[in-house]
Amino acid sequence: RKMGSQVSTCGLPSGCPQRQGHSDSEEVAASYPEDVRLVPGSMGVKDSSHGLVGATEGPMAIKTRFDHLPSIPEISGTEDISKDEQMTCCCLAWTLSHADQETLTKRVLLSLHEEVAKCLKIFGSELLMDDATSGLVRGQPLEDADMNAADTMVRFGQCLCRWASFQNPPLVLQVGVHVGELNKVELPNSGQKGYWGVAYSKAKRLAETAGKHCMVHLSRDVKEMLNAMRLLRFAISTTRESFLLDIDTQLTPMKRRLDVPELDSKNIAGAPEERSMQHAVLPSETLDVFAPDGTREEYMSFEQFSDLLVSHGVDISRFGKGSAKSLDSFYNAVVNEEKCHLVTVNGRLERMVDLVRISLRIRDSENRLRELRIDSQIDDGAVRSRGQLLAVALKVPQNGQWQDAVEKCFERKLMLSTTTQRACFNIDRSTYEVKQERSSSDTIPGLMTTYRSHNITIMVKDRHKRELSGIGLPDCSSFTTNNGQGERRWVWSLVSDDKEDKLLQMLHNGGVDVSEFSSKAFMELYDEVYERELSTLEQRDGHLVRSIRIIKIWLHADILNVDHILLARSKLQKGKLEEQRGQPRAISMRMQADMRWEAAVEEALCLRLGIEPGLQARLMAVDDLSYKISEEIAFSESYPGLRTVYIVNEVSVRIMDSHDRHWRVIGLPGGVDFNFARRETLSSGESDVVVTQWGWAANEASLVPKRKLPSSLRDDPTQAAQDVAPPRRKVEPPKVWSEGDLKGLKTYVGPAVARLMSSHKTDWDAARRAARRIRDPGYSCGDFFHDVVAAFPELRLYCIDKEETSSGRSLDDEYQRTMGALFSVFWLMRLDMGGKQSFVYGLEDDWRPRENITEPQDTAARRILFKDQTDWGAITKLFVNAGLLLDENGKHDEEQTLGLLVLMAIHDIMKLDSLLPVVAQEHIEYHGYKAGERIMDHDVALSYIIEFYPSALPSFSGLSRPQKDAIRFSQCKLDYNMGWLAQAEAPPGALFRTFREAVRSGSASSKDIAFYFVHWFVDLAGAEPYPMEGSEKFVLRFPHRVLSQFLQSFAVVQHLSTKTETQVYEDYLAWRWMDEIPALGDAPVGPGAIALMRLIVMAQGDSARIISAFKDLPNADRRVLTSELAATACEDQAYEREATDPTHRGKGPAILVYYGPALMQKAGRKDPLGALIILAEVYRQARELWPFSAEEGNRTVTVRIDSLKELDVDAIRAPEANSGWVLGKNGRNDAIVHLTALVDFKTLNWSNHQILRFSHPSSSHPDQVLNGYSSSAPAIGTVRSIPNRIVSSVMNRLSRRASGASGSK
Repeated sequence: RKMGSQVSTCGLPSGCPQRQGHSDSEEVAASYPEDVRLVPGSMGVKDSSHGLVGATEGPMAIKTRFDHLPSIPEISGTEDISKDEQMTCCCLAWTLSHADQETLTKRVLLSLHEEVAKCLKIFGSELLMDDATSGLVRGQPLEDADMNAADTMVRFGQCLCRWASFQNPPLVLQVGVHVGELNKVELPNSGQKGYWGVAYSKAKRLAETAGKHCMVHLSRDVKEMLNAMRLLRFAISTTRESFLLDIDTQLTPMKRRLDVPELDSKNIAGAPEERSMQHAVLPSETLDVFAPDGTREEYMSFEQFSDLLVSHGVDISRFGKGSAKSLDSFYNAVVNEEKCHLVTVNGRLERMVDLVRISLRIRDSENRLRELRIDSQIDDGAVRSRGQLLAVALKVPQNGQWQDAVEKCFERKLMLSTTTQRACFNIDRSTYEVKQERSSSDTIPGLMTTYRSHNITIMVKDRHKRELSGIGLPDCSSFTTNNGQGERRWVWSLVSDDKEDKLLQMLHNGGVDVSEFSSKAFMELYDEVYERELSTLEQRDGHLVRSIRIIKIWLHADILNVDHILLARSKLQKGKLEEQRGQPRAISMRMQADMRWEAAVEEALCLRLGIEPGLQARLMAVDDLSYKISEEIAFSESYPGLRTVYIVNEVSVRIMDSHDRHWRVIGLPGGVDFNFARRETLSSGESDVVVTQWGWAANEASLVPKRKLPSSLRDDPTQAAQDVAPPRRKVEPPKVWSEGDLKGLKTYVGPAVARLMSSHKTDWDAARRAARRIRDPGYSCGDFFHDVVAAFPELRLYCIDKEETSSGRSLDDEYQRTMGALFSVFWLMRLDMGGKQSFVYGLEDDWRPRENITEPQDTAARRILFKDQTDWGAITKLFVNAGLLLDENGKHDEEQTLGLLVLMAIHDIMKLDSLLPVVAQEHIEYHGYKAGERIMDHDVALSYIIEFYPSALPSFSGLSRPQKDAIRFSQCKLDYNMGWLAQAEAPPGALFRTFREAVRSGSASSKDIAFYFVHWFVDLAGAEPYPMEGSEKFVLRFPHRVLSQFLQSFAVVQHLSTKTETQVYEDYLAWRWMDEIPALGDAPVGPGAIALMRLIVMAQGDSARIISAFKDLPNADRRVLTSELAATACEDQAYEREATDPTHRGKGPAILVYYGPALMQKAGRKDPLGALIILAEVYRQARELWPFSAEEGNRTVTVRIDSLKELDVDAIRAPEANSGWVLGKNGRNDAIVHLTALVDFKTLNWSNHQILRFSHPSSSHPDQVLNGYSSSAPAIGTVRSIPNRIVSSVMNRLSRRASGASGSK
């Protein structure tokens, strides 16, 4: 806060003496800490490990090492980029989103570049590179604003993002900022300059991975280098290595300056729109009040202060007269006490005062709301009546930090320590608001004063706390204080609120006795009705009724091609754990009284699961047809005597692609349980963390028939089953790590797992004993458990701390699931020796297979049904193919078994966030993660450790070469969706290409593929964290039909090592055809053969009716299905049993109709011909959007028919009145079918939409309007609002139909 502006030339904090203009080396040396020493020669920062960086000419250099900061290079911005080939600088990269790039108009694009040019001028930055939709900028410091290059680049990005957000429609601009090395080269062909280096590459990467739109994404290095903007509020990114700055974050002055030109809002980028950025740089009109020589010790003198006022036209002779303060008092307030500061507005001098007003509130014994006020004040013997709230002036150095001022105010004025405040008060942050008033002041003549008040409400938690007796509690009596500045009398005044009186009267008239409410109940009801507007009170039939609107969302997702619903299993709230027994709960949330249900869906998904609206719009579909309203009436437990009506708005929402990486945080695609924590503000002002455990359940009314069961498998079957579920049991966790074991972990250079495992070794005797005796009849599961725990030290990684894993589960849950997978290996390796019994029923406490059933009869029935119907021989064959069992008679391969045990022990350890590795610089990039980035995918993280740091995992390191290779293959990213194969949903290219490439590039054998499937199978088998209960995931929670299909399909995929994708798929289809019951005869050959075989597998019903319907199809529809279902998505492959259409050979893209099997299984079960016609129309119109092209031969596009799959054929043909089915393209690779009102057709972009006409082949009557539109046709006036070419098409079709009909219709 000195006169003039000093800019750091070496990247040191602004408080260092170098910033203050010293040149005497001894004086400078004396002012530095002991760990900083001076090196004569040149000026710069020198790090002993990196050499001299950022050196500039000067008499000395400063050499230091800050433990808490990285070595930050100088960013002076003075180098001439045209002369240097290499430099260190701060760069900003910006780019438009892919969606905007596809839809942008020329006018908007030119406006964007004009905005960039304005920002370049304002911030004095240099444009290095740009094209139409992206650019690279190099930052320069702004000395007059005390902003270094990092400050200017971050502010540049904020201003640019703010401009983009105020466009109509808003632009999605992505901005990244990083500091580092930048290289330049002159390109030989064009002569233009090109740039590369970490400053550019990481800034670009940060822009691309910003995640949140219109926010500046900056690296940790940039954040730690900020000067003027260092105190702003930043959001931490999910990687914890970068930060995000919102466009609405306001800047506050860091320094008071003199002789800085005022900011002209007309010259600010985007100024024509008033909502655009208000401050391009820090407020430049704030005045300095220190001496011109820049020394901190010498404040501006009284004479200089007087001259300053006079020079701005202030008549200082008026001070000290009447009610006006003396000039000396004003000087002290501004310069010494810093209670206010001066600014210039249009050349005139004005005073700025910041205040904090505090409403300290409490509920008295009668539930009335009171707040603390100053009743009177005695100064110099004079009593002055006040009646004001508690208030405190913010000093300039506090920089708007009202929270600190509040604590000091309570401490100084009410003698309440910080500890007492935090224990007894709750700040209701939702009440915070800033008010600004501008007026003349009698006490400061000649200057306008702007009062900016920060208003906040603080609630007393418990008025009976002994620490609060000094402020008149618990009785709310008046009290006095005297802190040396005069005596003050305080009173607890009633808060004037007619709403509160109205509520009390309403409850009384309704016969509700408020005295029966709990101490907080009335406050919560008031908050619910009047503040948050979450309920209403009204008279119904003579009773007072509380009405609450609730949104209930059934979130659907396909897990292994089976529809699942997300349900709440338990909730921790207000310190109490609520198990969701009985009927599980869907996603739900209270709605505000005037909230539309569509907005409530968006808000509930965001608040309950953290799914942002943009992600919802892109990757989720709301089923409008499922929306319904119901009412439930009950008496409220919280408010005795008050009847409550719950108005439930219920709707289904579907996740369109459960394999999308965004859904990993909610347990997809595997369907694992996860936890979600949210912070909730209570009506008292307190905050509570609510933790909900969510789980996916198959969407089936009942997996097994209900029947009476014996209480024991060996007891009399006539005995009744017990209906009380016993507690689900876990195994004992391993020993927790000591602090000594974890010492040095955070500072360790290299993977954390290497540091933790460095002193641990695998007990190979125990490991080999487990592998050798796994089929020994005398070797129990308890023996196996103790051996694997003793053998594999990696299992102890689950006991590092209490943090949650990336799956949302606790570390203990992940440990229990790992043990469940290992137990599944043990049980499935010995199916003939009690393993089957243990897999289905679990274990007794003494480790024997469990026999007594002490659980509800439905659960027990599922276990019995699973045991009776599972193809155990198929599981044994899979283990034989994997080389684990040598034959089906009992022998096994000890080495291969040992490899599987090691894999299951280590396969999930990277779900612990603190173990996730960072890509080393020498590895440059790994599976899309750049050097220096943390690998957030736990499977990729484990692959990285196995590939580059195998010795970090002692159990893996000690295996033989074949077992290591098998484990490496199991960790490949194969993009394999087994459900697509089981239901013949996808073409062979989409299904097998990545899998086959991994097989062929790694020279993997069929045994390796089977080993991969065994790993996948036992991992899923142990997914429930209760290993003592058996495989609950498969036995109780998994549709048995799907499991059987998966077991049968394992063997097919093993042939990818020797056959093409299309050959393997064709063999699978032929096998499924021959396996049909009743038999269908030989597999078909010739045109339509592949389509017919795929349709049989998709329908999974009456195959004879599907064959008949396919033959009865109109020729045009049969040709469409024949062509589209035979597409391979492999440009050099074709099916052998039918010739490909020569015009389509080698072309693409192939079309994957997502939920095609569901359509055939629902609509096709009742009307197979109608379902095939609908499917053909979807393919036909999709091909209009993606015509065949030779360049697209290897591509697959996805067409989602979520809105059709649950409807029968008649409902699809006759949708809602005045509506029609439309296929809309969402992007380059996908489209979706949706129902659209005819009047909305004019708003659609017909270059990426197609009308779907679902007509019956025999339909010719004109009443069936538009082949699938409702017979309730719109009026002609409505039709005219549709685009002309659509109207023409409609009228021509109606005309043709009418000409063949009788009468004048």
